Amino acid sequence: GTVLYLYLIGVKLICLTMTRPLVPFLVLLLFVLINPVQSQETDIYNGFSLKGAVGLGTLHGDMTPNAYGNISDAQLGFSLAGIKMFTSKIGIQFRYSNNPLFITRLDLNQKYRGSLQEIGLGLRVEPIAPYAANSTELRKIYPFFTAGISSASFRGMRWDVTTQQVFTPSFGFKLDDLSNGPRENTLSFPVSLGIGIRFSERLHLELEQSISITNTDLLDTWAGNTSSKDL
Repeated sequence: GTVLYLYLIGVKLICLTMTRPLVPFLVLLLFVLINPVQSQETDIYNGFSLKGAVGLGTLHGDMTPNAYGNISDAQLGFSLAGIKMFTSKIGIQFRYSNNPLFITRLDLNQKYRGSLQEIGLGLRVEPIAPYAANSTELRKIYPFFTAGISSASFRGMRWDVTTQQVFTPSFGFKLDDLSNGPRENTLSFPVSLGIGIRFSERLHLELEQSISITNTDLLDTWAGNTSSKDL
């Protein structure tokens, strides 16, 4: 049926090469915007929405000076998402995100820079229905939760501030450690919790906190002595 068809499209888009990370989203965007003339019997685009977001991101790894990361090292990233709600409360979300990463450790005389890209599919839950029972008034504020799995790619480099010596290993950089090389691939499991405001049925503003649990301990190029993965 339609649900299975849309799910397979999402899975296939995840499998596209990470060297062209915007291609899957653009394909989905085109799929959403092209509305066939013969859609009067079943409108498969009902419940579709597009979401663009910007935010500050930090890295939590073995190089991080504390449990939350330095807020002064936070970098501005962005994400794009296509959302399909099958009911008023449950849907799926196809998401692409790109987050630069940076860490300063003056106590170690070291710095790190890198980036993390994710393309994935997940579940989206809005526990409160848009309309109250027996009411036509739209609820203005609503909570939401998302969880999914993503194909992630990253690059990273750590160096001595004084000597400019680059520590090994480094990922996603060529031997000169200046130009970009192939990214390292891994899996990530993004989870987010947020609150939204409806200005109308078609215009929403959302504020969310997201965490991506990766399947690697080398995001900051520093393998620790524990089994903890980088966030």
